[in-house]
Amino acid sequence: MGEPVNAYLARLIILTSAGYQLAAAIFGFLYPKILFDFATKQLDCLITPIPFLQILNVALSLVVLCWEWPLYYVAELSLQRKILPRLIIYPVVSAAAIGLYQATNAALYYLIGTLVYLLAYISEREG
Repeated sequence: MGEPVNAYLARLIILTSAGYQLAAAIFGFLYPKILFDFATKQLDCLITPIPFLQILNVALSLVVLCWEWPLYYVAELSLQRKILPRLIIYPVVSAAAIGLYQATNAALYYLIGTLVYLLAYISEREG
């Protein structure tokens, strides 16, 4: 699974961002705010009266936490050992996180973790 140092570093960065995203999504239930509310009020339907964006962020962060810090039966899957699905999924999760005002830092951490995973993937392909 790539160069071990890069893969472990990326795993820790992604775990940190997933925890941050979970906390930000829970905080978003209390204080709903969308990132682009200064530009338009049309996106407010994503956070009030039904908190779609908060629920999506909670679900995605729990999926990422389970994927990166797996339970025993998840750790045996071949999907767990591959980097390429991570390079596809984490930018999507980052896009969901950037919509919620409280989770913009988590979105940046996801992108940094994805870049480190990309370095691990490149070093795996070369070696």
